[in-house]
Amino acid sequence: MVTINNVLKPLIDELIELNCGVNIITPNHPRGQYVVVKLVGLVGNIIATHKAGGFLSHSAKYFCSCCELKDIEGTHLNLGKLCKWSAVLSASRRWQEAKSTTAQQHLAQYCGI
Repeated sequence: MVTINNVLKPLIDELIELNCGVNIITPNHPRGQYVVVKLVGLVGNIIATHKAGGFLSHSAKYFCSCCELKDIEGTHLNLGKLCKWSAVLSASRRWQEAKSTTAQQHLAQYCGI
């Protein structure tokens, strides 16, 4: 009999190993780069989760932090085009590296994430 524990065990084992840290060898880091991975569940209302997750407010260009949904009309909530995680990280890095608050505001309006 297959249970959820059987299905999740490989993932949990991998997360436990990554939680302790692993050395990952890449072309840019031939001697390896030590990486620790943490999985955190973020539960709360949309205002709190956006704040804690480092996203713009729920009134930003995109309503959702996972897709390009711009607003909710009536009671029909259709999932928008999904955001690529690499694009979210790139936008976040550009915002962090911006030289001024004005530059950060322009990036926030442009990216809307």
